Parts: sequence; structure tokens; C-alpha cells
Amino acid sequence: MVMIRALFYVLTATLATASSAYADDAIRNVPTPSCLAILELTPATGAPESGKVIADILARELRSRREKGSMVPSLVERRDGSAYLESRRIVVPARRDVTTAAAAGLSLQSATVLDGMVTEYVDGSSSSGEPGFVGVEVALRLIETKSRRVLWEDTGRATSGTAFRFQQAPLAEV
Repeated sequence: MVMIRALFYVLTATLATASSAYADDAIRNVPTPSCLAILELTPATGAPESGKVIADILARELRSRREKGSMVPSLVERRDGSAYLESRRIVVPARRDVTTAAAAGLSLQSATVLDGMVTEYVDGSSSSGEPGFVGVEVALRLIETKSRRVLWEDTGRATSGTAFRFQQAPLAEV
């Protein structure tokens, strides 16, 4: 099993670029071409916010790695991408196929898109109301937007305080 960090190390080696699409003002900055857009994951049944929470955790991990000097690809985070798509009245359904996910990535001018679903989610929100999780399982796929080709897909599990562990070596076939 490989931790989520390994996924992004391989991803960055494959898709690294000098530009950065992450910014606080989503409407103004999202159209900058990027390497990776993270879409809101399809939420688990009974946990409607789980798709947002897990997508934001993945983005936060990537942003942290970039700040520490790792070669992380330019990134459109879920919240920025969602705001941009909404401002353009582009509707992206919660359950989507590869073509729909790729189209969303193209609208965000991203070379690839990370999409998927939360298949299991055990809530662990803090007493202050901060979203969190005790246990989670996700099915993720990395899609090349122009060709609509799935570059990598896998299922991973994590518990609070641990990184995701995947069944296969991430992006080994890319």
C-alpha cells in the first residue's frame, strides 16, 4: 500500500509546472492554466459534506507540500474551482462520468482533474464544529482533460491523523 503523499510525488514528477493557479480570489485567478484541478468528491450516503471535506484535505496537503518547497503542480482547489464554475453558471453534477469531470477540468483550464467519490465516511467533527473524520474510504481517479483518459484510479482508506493508503502503486502506469 502507498500513502497519498506518494501519489502526489509521482503526480508532481509527471505534471510539474512553474505556474501557480492557486489564489484567494477564485473568480479572477482560476482561468490561469494549471496542471491539476480538484473537484468536489461525490459525498458518501448520509454525509453530504464529506466530498468537500476530503477534497479540501487533499488540497491542503498539496498546498503544504508546495510551501515546504516540494515540486507540487499548479493547483485549482475545490472551493476556488466551484466558485469559478458557479460564477459562469456551469453545472457539474455530484455524480459524474469521466467525460463530465474532464469537461469541468477544461472549463478550469486544467491539464488534469482529480475526481472521485467518498465511499465510506465516519464523522469526527470537533466540538467547535470543524469538519473532520474518524475513518474514510475514497475512490479517486486522475483524468487527463483533453483526451478524457483516466491516468490513474484507486481506492484508498485513512483514519484521522494518518495518510491515505491505496491498493495499488499510484500512477504507476502513467
